[in-house]
Amino acid sequence: MNISRLLERLNALEERVRTYEEKEIQWHKEKQQFIERIAALEEALKNKADSKTSKKPHLNYGVDRNKPPTQKQKKKRNRRTPSTGRKPDAQKFEKADDIVNIYPDNTPHADCILRDEQGVWRLIDGKAKYIHYRIYAPEKAKNLPKIPGVRNSRSEYGIEMIIALAFLVYWIGISMDNACKVFHFFTGLVLSKGQADSLLYQLAKDWEIEYKKHCRIDCELGDSLC
Repeated sequence: MNISRLLERLNALEERVRTYEEKEIQWHKEKQQFIERIAALEEALKNKADSKTSKKPHLNYGVDRNKPPTQKQKKKRNRRTPSTGRKPDAQKFEKADDIVNIYPDNTPHADCILRDEQGVWRLIDGKAKYIHYRIYAPEKAKNLPKIPGVRNSRSEYGIEMIIALAFLVYWIGISMDNACKVFHFFTGLVLSKGQADSLLYQLAKDWEIEYKKHCRIDCELGDSLC
């Protein structure tokens, strides 16, 4: 290899380093802006909580407080609240933001039929979008193609959403309750504390599996080099 080609490669390498440095600077700026927005939101939440606690309780010390309830009041008490259980997939798919078809690699689409459907919340351009995935495969195929960035066929959230939640809780260090509020504020997705805890548990299990796998590979390589 002559000197001119070495200089070209060196210049290209320097250009890549400058690009990475610029990206790192931009990332730090965005991180700082994100931290400032979270601090402002936490302050707003704190002020809202303080305003609620400062309100005087409405207590009834009148003579009529021990009167038996009227027929109308009884009906109101006995009125059942509608069930808040999980919605059927068909109802969820009707409100999907987009439909994406998934096919196996190296297989003509004409040879595939619809084998499964899955709804997944994805983080797209900073906003939560509900995507209706339609999974196609040959009729007798035992293994269906996987959705990129989704843990398994039962997952309802993309891995990018789980990573973002982990960033708030473990990197920024805010509480689970506030992380859910921040997540809702920025992405529009409503997450309960139980759902957030479940997602972080899944991520921890995945990391544990990957860590053990890499440890096993390192041990095998170490034994082979001995």
